[in-house]
Amino acid sequence: MNPFMFYGSKVISGNGHMLVTTAGTNTEWGKTMSKVMQAPNKKPLQSQLDKLYARVDIIGLLISILILAELFLRLKLEKEDDNPGLPPFKGKPSTVKDLVDAVKRIVAKPTGKISLFTTSLNMLLVGISEGYPLVITLSLSYWNRRTLSRKGIAQGLLACGTMGSITTICTDKIGGLTLSPVQVKRCRIGEEDINDDSVIDPAVLDALCDGIYTPVLDTQHAKSSEEEGVLSWAALKLGMKQDLLKQSSTLVKTKELNSNEERSLVLARKNPQNEIVTCLHWKGPATTILARCSFYYDSKGGINEMEGEKRESFKNFIEQMQSKHLKTIAFAYKKINDSSEENNLILIGLLSLKDTNCTETKEAVEACRNGGVSVILVSRDNDQELRAIADQCGMLGSNPLVLNGKDFRDYTEEERMDKVDKISIMSNASPSDKLLFLECLKQKGHTVAFIGTRTDGTPAIKQSDVGVTIGTWSTKMAKGASDIVILDGDFSFLETIIRHGRCANENIQKYI
Repeated sequence: MNPFMFYGSKVISGNGHMLVTTAGTNTEWGKTMSKVMQAPNKKPLQSQLDKLYARVDIIGLLISILILAELFLRLKLEKEDDNPGLPPFKGKPSTVKDLVDAVKRIVAKPTGKISLFTTSLNMLLVGISEGYPLVITLSLSYWNRRTLSRKGIAQGLLACGTMGSITTICTDKIGGLTLSPVQVKRCRIGEEDINDDSVIDPAVLDALCDGIYTPVLDTQHAKSSEEEGVLSWAALKLGMKQDLLKQSSTLVKTKELNSNEERSLVLARKNPQNEIVTCLHWKGPATTILARCSFYYDSKGGINEMEGEKRESFKNFIEQMQSKHLKTIAFAYKKINDSSEENNLILIGLLSLKDTNCTETKEAVEACRNGGVSVILVSRDNDQELRAIADQCGMLGSNPLVLNGKDFRDYTEEERMDKVDKISIMSNASPSDKLLFLECLKQKGHTVAFIGTRTDGTPAIKQSDVGVTIGTWSTKMAKGASDIVILDGDFSFLETIIRHGRCANENIQKYI
């Protein structure tokens, strides 16, 4: 067991002693982030605009010099008998009127009319030096709003525009792709839909996490795709800690009830704060579980009686989800002593699930490939798991190269540069391996987007040309380092961003 803790670790419970071995930039995290800070990371679109702005500055400087030369020559060549009725330009102006007259004498012809040539040069100077940046800024802002359309947040002006020049997308196992065949679309506790801003009572949250995790305590029972999807959602959305639940819970017995309806009953003992509590957990189709519930939790922790109107409200919600082709499962429980009575349960919550079958993801990946954008799976997970995910999502080509992060790290620079274009999956990749992989891709001329949600993906998100995170799942550090936060976890929306980004790039290039 690894005894070391890394930056960002949190103590959940208990007490003990800690020995600090390194701090600051000497830690593993500090070394990784220092590589990111030292490496130049200018966006491709930003580089093009910088060149444009440099040329605009030079043109503006030349026009300014031309204006000064024109004014100087006109003043020098002005005839002595020209008398436009203005006072001679001698000495310093003492009043406001003298100052205005002096300006008129400089920019006016001897006849008193404003010089058309001087005016044209000034308008050209302002139009070029200020007009180009203004028009481009307004255009990028418009495309950011139109592209994301309340489904995402652009944390940089050039984010969506840069997506138009992306040639490679690197994604973590749970980043960007709808990698689980089952996706949780809605969660309801009591009569409230749970979202990012919802506040859930700790007792209710613990009961829901117990209800989700305890059915998989039976090691003889393989996890279904539905359970995998719900577990991933609970870990990311609810902050469920599977290791802690495994240590604090003991499985007494488990029973499949009427396999045609896929119900399960789990009797488990939990040891919170040295107090043994035995709970009976039910999970299954919402209509079946609802019939056995006499009470329900609300998000504030209150236990309410399941009266006629409330029961009908839950039934209407279930029917509404079914009309949208969403499967709704319910979680209920009760604390017991020696009895295993299966009625008078407390309804904890309802989850609406969408069976994606990876169809949308496959179509989006295929569209990216047809558009010249390759999709690579880069994660700390093992190669077998990643290969299964990539195969489901249509990410494997005819001869896919699956490489371990350590093997890529041990290659020579020539070997890395030779294989970097051929890699489809990189497994067991540490944060430094991801950085090295991104650097090699960029050296080969690729414009790279990295999609991640975990804290250990923050360096790669920051180092990539465009860093993307999933808003409802990502950690705060990952969000802070990203350029785009996608509120919808569907990969097909990333395809939309790329298409709009290419359109914005074409419009800017035409304007330039």
